[in-house]
Amino acid sequence: KRNLDKAQKDYDDYLAEIENNTNTALSTAKRNLDKAQKDYDDCLAEIENNTNTALSTAERNLAKAQKDYDDLKYELDNGTNLQLSSAKRSYETALENYEDYKEMMDDDETAELLNAAAALDKADDAYDDAVKLRNSYKSEMESALEAWENIQDNPEATDVEKNKAEQKYNTALGKYNSQVTIVERLREQSRQLEDAYDKAYDSADMTLKNYRTSYENAKDNYDLVLQNLEDQLAAYEKALADSKDAYENVKTSVDTELATYEKALADSKDAYENAKSGVDTQLAAYEKALADSKDAYENAKSGTDTELATYEKALADSKDAYENAKSSVDTQLAAYEKALADSKDAYENAKTGADTELATYEKALADAKDAYENAKSNTDDQLAAYKKAMDSANDSYTTALENVDDQTEVYEITLTRAKRALEDATLALSNAKVTVEDQLENYRIAYDNAKNSATTDLSDYQLANLYSDLEKATVKAPISGTVTAVYAKEDEIPNGVMFVIEDTDNLVVTSTVKAYDYEKVKKGMKVKIETDASGDDVFYGVVDSIAPTAAKDASGSVIYTNDSEFETVVVITDKSERLHIGVTARIEYILDSAENAVAVPESAILSDDTGSYVIVSADAADGKVKLSRTKVECGVSDGIYIAVTGLEEGAKVVDNAENYKAFIGKEVSLSETDLNSSGDAFAQMMAMGPMGR
Repeated sequence: KRNLDKAQKDYDDYLAEIENNTNTALSTAKRNLDKAQKDYDDCLAEIENNTNTALSTAERNLAKAQKDYDDLKYELDNGTNLQLSSAKRSYETALENYEDYKEMMDDDETAELLNAAAALDKADDAYDDAVKLRNSYKSEMESALEAWENIQDNPEATDVEKNKAEQKYNTALGKYNSQVTIVERLREQSRQLEDAYDKAYDSADMTLKNYRTSYENAKDNYDLVLQNLEDQLAAYEKALADSKDAYENVKTSVDTELATYEKALADSKDAYENAKSGVDTQLAAYEKALADSKDAYENAKSGTDTELATYEKALADSKDAYENAKSSVDTQLAAYEKALADSKDAYENAKTGADTELATYEKALADAKDAYENAKSNTDDQLAAYKKAMDSANDSYTTALENVDDQTEVYEITLTRAKRALEDATLALSNAKVTVEDQLENYRIAYDNAKNSATTDLSDYQLANLYSDLEKATVKAPISGTVTAVYAKEDEIPNGVMFVIEDTDNLVVTSTVKAYDYEKVKKGMKVKIETDASGDDVFYGVVDSIAPTAAKDASGSVIYTNDSEFETVVVITDKSERLHIGVTARIEYILDSAENAVAVPESAILSDDTGSYVIVSADAADGKVKLSRTKVECGVSDGIYIAVTGLEEGAKVVDNAENYKAFIGKEVSLSETDLNSSGDAFAQMMAMGPMGR
């Protein structure tokens, strides 16, 4: 009966463990199965929902690399890249300028060639007209000579007729000789203009070469920009390939992890089924033991003591079987627990490997970003360097062009003055020759007439008149001054200029003003003067006169250059022994001025609705400076500096102020504000003397 009760209790307890899920082996296997199922479902959900960190990161990297590559390739294919299109426009513009100028040179249509050719044609026409007039004077002179010779051979001709014929011949000869001089002068002028045309052609050729250099530089810059962008595209293409490989590696890793979870789930299912099968087998054993105990109890109840002993032995055997079964279940439970620990270790190892791989991908991503930023920075730096080189070359070209224009202007002024001096000297020489020849002829005729007079008294009277005329012929200076040159010689007939008398006390500067500056220059305007002979000394004067018409040549025609010029006379008001007649002077017409003004660079001036202001810096703590705005009133400007009021002398004002507006009211270090790496960020204020343009 006790065996039966115990067997019944064992059976009921085991059945309750199964129904209440308190059987250790079966519940452990069930928990392992549920966990494996959850791990598998979570990994699968991450893949399907794109929430797996490593995989989604790799996908984002791949998408970004693809976009970078596609964007740059689209810009190159469609010509929308700003850097490349800018370089291309510069190249095309330079090429167009070169081709246009070359076409004008081929057709002799550049401004300098047209002006030089027009001047040369005009000089040639004047020369041809002068030759015709010379030939006409030559015929007139030859006719007069023939008539004079004929009347000399005519015994019936009177002395008066002979003298008239000789005087007519001498007059015609003077006109012919004067015209010969004019022809020679015009021939020389034509030769000079031919040289000027050759120089203009050389200048135009140099301009063409400069255009070609600019075009070739722009072409090289365009090719370099294109090569850099193609290299960048190749880098993006490599980054795209690397991102694809990284994505495939991560995807393979995730697929492997999913397969691991799937295998762990299958193993957990097998373990659970095995545990459940063991529990079912043990339950069947308990049921059989209960049935056997019931049979034994019934048999023992009706049998003998021997049978009872047999049943007791059977009960003991049942106990042993129970203990063996229990030991087997414990062993199996330990095996399941070990399998669970192994699964946990495998999971942790897999998780550690995934984290390590994720960290590797994140580092690769960071390295790729750094490489991209470095490449972009290098490209930006290189572009800035190319732009700076281009700006520098453009500035050099502009400066050289201005120097050429200034030198050309100096040459033109020198040539004009030389032409005027030559014309004046030639005209003076011609007039002097005619005057002297006429006087000599008159004296000779008067002398002959006096000699042939009938009475001595009349001869004496006429001789006295001759002496009076001779006294009147004495040269007297029309002005007072200092004789600075003597060309007349005793016992020689004067030929051209005899004396040069100059006023060395009241000096003037003769200059010219371009037409576009004519309205700016007024009589009485103050002028700043420097000369080569006086070094760095500065003198001042005032405008005394301005010519009402443009400068003309000997024929009365306006001298055409790039712009008409009007002669001005400046009286020097400063007396100095360092000023000398005949030296070259440089003058500046002072349009406006400000005495002892505080001035700042024009790029330091900013404006808004409240008016003009500057950014002023003051020392702050820790080596920093504080920037603040100060309102100013602007005055005169020379194009570089501008006079201001409202600012103390010595204040530190920020140059290129537009770049520093964002820092107003802040304390910053110089490195933060030094947006321009070349030059100082601040301009020191200064007290200036008379300034102007």
